[in-house]
Amino acid sequence: MDVRKYESFSMQDAIKLVKKELGNDAVILSTREKPSPDGKGKLVEVVAARSVTSKDSNGQSPFQKSRILSPEAAQQARKADFPQVRTKPEVTVVKGSPTLSGIKNEMRSTLQETENQLMRKGSLDKSALEDIRLEISKVKKELEALPHINVGEQVEEIKVILHELIRDQYRRGAQQTHEYLSDIVVRLRSGGVEESFLTELAQMVSSLAIPKGPDGMELQDDKLKEFYLGSAIRVMLKAIKVTGPWRKAEGKQRFICLVGPTGVGKTTSIAKLAARLKLEEGHKVALMSMDSFRIAAADQLRIYAKILDCPFAEVSDPAEVVTFVEKHLDYDYIFIDTAGRSFRSVSQQEGLKKLKSSALPIEFHLALSSTMKQRDLDENLKAYRFLNLESLIFTKLDESWSFGEIFNCNMKSRIPLSHFSIGQRVPEDLEVAAKERIVEKLFRL
Repeated sequence: MDVRKYESFSMQDAIKLVKKELGNDAVILSTREKPSPDGKGKLVEVVAARSVTSKDSNGQSPFQKSRILSPEAAQQARKADFPQVRTKPEVTVVKGSPTLSGIKNEMRSTLQETENQLMRKGSLDKSALEDIRLEISKVKKELEALPHINVGEQVEEIKVILHELIRDQYRRGAQQTHEYLSDIVVRLRSGGVEESFLTELAQMVSSLAIPKGPDGMELQDDKLKEFYLGSAIRVMLKAIKVTGPWRKAEGKQRFICLVGPTGVGKTTSIAKLAARLKLEEGHKVALMSMDSFRIAAADQLRIYAKILDCPFAEVSDPAEVVTFVEKHLDYDYIFIDTAGRSFRSVSQQEGLKKLKSSALPIEFHLALSSTMKQRDLDENLKAYRFLNLESLIFTKLDESWSFGEIFNCNMKSRIPLSHFSIGQRVPEDLEVAAKERIVEKLFRL
C-alpha cells in the first residue's frame, strides 16, 4: 500500500493535496494536529494511502516526505476549486462514525443545493457548469460506495480507546511512585482489585518512610522490593475484616439464616456448617428449609439432616419457624435455608422482612459465588443490606482464580468474611475465612 504523509495549515488544504496526488479514491488513515516548525501555529498532519483499486503512476516509495502548503499556495488552491463542492476525503476523516448515514444525506442535499444555486445564477459558462456537474456526480457515486457502519464494532473501538486513556493516566501517575510499588499495583489489578482501592493502597505505602540498612544507607534492589511488598501486605491485612471461627455464647442458641441468589450453594454450605459443628465440635444442630420455590428443593437438606441425625422441618411462614424453635430449645445451632431468587424479587424481600421482624434473634449471612461478576456482587450487596448482614460466605472458590472480587466486596460493604467453600465435599471443603488466604491468592505467593 502506498502510504504518504501530508502537512498543511488546514484540513481542507491537506485533503486537496491528498486528492491531487493519490486521486479521489484515496483513503484517509489518520489525522492529527502538531506544532508548526516556527512554533507560532499548528499544522494538520494527514496520513493517507492510495486505494487498492488505483495504480501508482509515479512510482514513488511509501511514506514519502511530507509536503507543507504555504498560506499563499493554500489561498490560490482554494480559489482554483469550487467552494461549495465537498469531496470524499473530507468524509473519510469521520470513518467509523455511527452517524455516517446522516453525513450521506447531508452531503447529497448540499450538493443538490449547490447545483440549483449555480443553475439559478447562470453566471458561469457552460464548460464550467459541466465540470461542476461532473464533479457532483463523482462525489455522489463515492458517497454511495461508503461502507455501512457496524455499531458493535464502533462500541469495541470506543472501549479500546477508553482502555488506552486509563492506561496512559495510570502510567503518568505511576511515574510519581517507585517501580516496585507500581509492580505491586499491576499485580493486584490483574487479580481483580478495583482502581479506587489500588490508588488508596499506593498512597498509603508511598507515604511510609523507607528504613535505613545496617550500614545507614537506604535500602536497594531486593531489600527495597521486600519493603514495599511487606508494607502493601500489612496494609491489606489491616483492612480486611473476618469473623474468625464461629463461637456460641454459653446457654444461648444461635439462629443462622443463609440468604443469596440462586445457585450460589446455600444449601450445601448449610450442610457443611452443620456437619462441622456437630461432628467436629459436638454441638447439637437442627435444620429448616424455607425453599418452596424449587422442585424438591427441601429434599436435599432433608437428606443431609438424616445423615447427620438431626431434626429437620420444611416451613413456609415465620410463625412455623417460631413453633419449630420452641420444640428444640436445647439445640445450640438452628440453620434456616431460604429460596434463592433474584435480588430484584419484591416477594422474597417481603418474606425475609417478616422473618427478620420475628421474635427470634436471627442472624442473616449472605452467600455469594466467587464466579459472579463484580457488578452482580455489588447489586446483591445493596439488595440484602436491609437484613443487617452478619457476614459474607463465598462459595465455588475452586471454580475461580481471582480473589479480587472478594476483597472488593469486603472493602465496599465492610461486612466481615466468615467462610469459604472450596469444593463439593461435605464438610471437608469448607474453611474459615482468613486474611492471609486472601492476600496469598491476590499476590500469588
